[in-house]
Amino acid sequence: MAPLIAAADEAADLKKKLFMTQVKLVVTENLEFTPEEAAKFWPLFEKYREKIFANSKQAGDLISA
Repeated sequence: MAPLIAAADEAADLKKKLFMTQVKLVVTENLEFTPEEAAKFWPLFEKYREKIFANSKQAGDLISA
């Protein structure tokens, strides 16, 4: 049973990384940053996306419980 759980966790992590990469690509294609702006923007954006993802996961867990 443990290998199945590990595989599911790994699949969820891959889906999350793929989703986060796709979102970043959309933002990159639609916004132009100077190097200075990018250095300030991307860390904040990543932090924001992590919080949104965590909140969405928590909501999904509550709904499915």
